[in-house]
Amino acid sequence: QDLRILLEMAYPERAQPKSKWADTKWVWAGLRKTKNNEEKKAGPYNSGDWEWADGSNPADFYKWMRHQPDQASLKKGKKGCDETRCYQNQMRINHHGHWDDTWKFKTHPYACDYRGKYVLSNEPKTWVQARAACTEAGLHLAKVRNMEEVEE
Repeated sequence: QDLRILLEMAYPERAQPKSKWADTKWVWAGLRKTKNNEEKKAGPYNSGDWEWADGSNPADFYKWMRHQPDQASLKKGKKGCDETRCYQNQMRINHHGHWDDTWKFKTHPYACDYRGKYVLSNEPKTWVQARAACTEAGLHLAKVRNMEEVEE
């Protein structure tokens, strides 16, 4: 099913906190930035720097929120960062189908891709834990290939 429909079923918009950044308004998908993560200032979006959990690149389709991805960074000890430096290089999707890059240590529900359909888990996990849970089930974190999958 469409990710927006699944999110609405699991976390009805009317029951959500008003902030668009509330953790329950997002679900992990399988896109992450795998190249050029340590740049001082984020450059324009380059799909070649990003990779789906199955190893493919996002190609021509993307649906980033305005001014995203911003690829911010944190020093160790700030807001949950337990590495020398943490970068916003994992992608999450909101109720409206918009993408945002965020920290891998954040916890969100997640969606696995099953033959082009989505299986949603409402158990909050980090991006790494969500990827492992999908892999354990023989699946990948969700992959959004085109606008039809966002708006079905």
